[in-house]
Amino acid sequence: MQEKSEQFLVLVILLACGLVVYFNIFPFALLAPGDTIVVDDRSKAIFAELLKKADYTQPITLEIFSFDEEQERMLAYAEYQQGHAVIRISRYVLLAFDEHGKRGVLAHEIAHVVLGHIHYPREERSVNLNMLFDVEANVKAIQLIGKEEFRLFLVEAGLSDAAADRYIYDLEHAACHLPETGQ
Repeated sequence: MQEKSEQFLVLVILLACGLVVYFNIFPFALLAPGDTIVVDDRSKAIFAELLKKADYTQPITLEIFSFDEEQERMLAYAEYQQGHAVIRISRYVLLAFDEHGKRGVLAHEIAHVVLGHIHYPREERSVNLNMLFDVEANVKAIQLIGKEEFRLFLVEAGLSDAAADRYIYDLEHAACHLPETGQ
């Protein structure tokens, strides 16, 4: 079990750094198939606060998914579905992350929506475009929740303080060199 937990930690770190958009293995399940979980009031409040801060006024849905429902194993993703934005977060995020983690994940996904990334179907994007979108989303997430809150999210996801600081430094210096892909 130790090896599986370490594999998961590596995947979370890579995801938090925008280096992995999705992964196809997940070493353990937190809830049995068929169990349900609803979005808690605090997560709803965080979601509403971030949407307001992003000045996003279009219809948007926040949904929960379980790993047994998805072919690609993700912590969260945003997409355009039936005429509006949908952000889906895994039960894992609600169960395992504290407020910093939830704010970081939601800010990142809201950033994808605000930047227009959801209008590019995931199955049609290259790995490089996915990486670019994740870097852009992380830069926008820092604008939404602040540098310190984003750093705390990265630390909660498994980065050391020094690695989180370095990643934020790299994001800040890469931001001025990013091509325009969003709105």
